[in-house]
Amino acid sequence: MEQKKNDKDEFVEKTKSVNPRERLIQLLKHSISFLTKGSAHKEVTAEMVLEIMPKLIITHMVEMANEVKYISILAIRRLINFIRIFRLCIELVPGVMPIINEKIRMFKEEEDKRVKDYTPSLGDILSMSIVSDQFNLSDFLEIYLEE
Repeated sequence: MEQKKNDKDEFVEKTKSVNPRERLIQLLKHSISFLTKGSAHKEVTAEMVLEIMPKLIITHMVEMANEVKYISILAIRRLINFIRIFRLCIELVPGVMPIINEKIRMFKEEEDKRVKDYTPSLGDILSMSIVSDQFNLSDFLEIYLEE
């Protein structure tokens, strides 16, 4: 009798509840790792996040400005979602925000750090200013426009 009970339990479908936020985080980490290191199984670092996220944001903004992508509600939502994902990465990966703030501070205060060797992409600085907790674009707009 006990054997029949086990056989019946074998065919009972078990459902597993998936937390959408946890699934997003897992896929995000795998994606960043794969794009930067070629493997989805590497631990995500602050440098990896800063290699990918500012470029996603600025590339989308440039495509919208050049009318490669139509400026629509969908394009604006996509831009906002990139920013939200960048903020999520900052929350998940320790050390991202201090690096962002230091890069912006150096750009703002040290003229010799505004060259290509230290700041290869002005778009990265723009993207970082959107999510920074210490600086915003108005803090260094004049310097930014001069570059």
